[in-house]
Amino acid sequence: AKDDISIMAPEGVYSVLTEEEISSGRQNIHTTGGDSQVTVDAGTGGVGESESPLRVQISGGNPLMKTTSQDGVYVQGTGDLELEFDDSSRHIEIELIGADNPNGIANLTVHDRTVDGNDTLTGYAKSLGSLELHTQADVGTQTDPFEIVTDAAKGGTLILSGNDVHLVQSQGDLLAENVTAKGDLRMDVGGNLLDASDS
Repeated sequence: AKDDISIMAPEGVYSVLTEEEISSGRQNIHTTGGDSQVTVDAGTGGVGESESPLRVQISGGNPLMKTTSQDGVYVQGTGDLELEFDDSSRHIEIELIGADNPNGIANLTVHDRTVDGNDTLTGYAKSLGSLELHTQADVGTQTDPFEIVTDAAKGGTLILSGNDVHLVQSQGDLLAENVTAKGDLRMDVGGNLLDASDS
C-alpha cells in the first residue's frame, strides 16, 4: 500500500506467510508511500505470535505502527520503526531484522500506551542501531530481565524510562544515553556499559 493502513480483527491479527514466502522477503504489511501509519486493532487476540510474528516495513521518515491487543505484540520489522502499543498482557517481542539503507542501521522506538494491564513489561526489543523505550510499568524482573539489543559499534544508543528496570544485553557494548528508573535499576551487559555523553 502507498498510504496509511488500518486493520481490525476481533480475535487477533496473525501471519499466514509460508517459510518460502518469508525466505523470499515477503512482508505481511508493506507501505511504499511517504510517511505512513499502520493501525492494528487485534481485539482480544494478539498482534502476531511468538513463532510467527507479523513482518512489517513502513516507509517514510516517521514510520509509525499503533496496536491494540490483549495477547502480546510480535513484530519483525525492516527499517526504522516506531511502535505505540496498548496490550493488557504487556508482553512484546519486537525485532528489527533488516535495514533500508546502505549503512545497515535500523532504529527502534517503543511507547507503552497500556492503560489497564499487567504491572511488568516482558519480552524483548531488538534494534539494528538505537533503541528508545518508554513505559510506566516495571521493565522485566530480577529472574526474567527484559532483553534488549542495540548496536553501539554503529553509534546506537539506549534511551529508556520505566518503574523498576531489569535489562539484559547479552552481546556487545551498551551505549546508554538516558536511562531513567523510578525504582530499582539493573543492567547486565555482555560487553562494556558506556556513557553516550562521553562518546
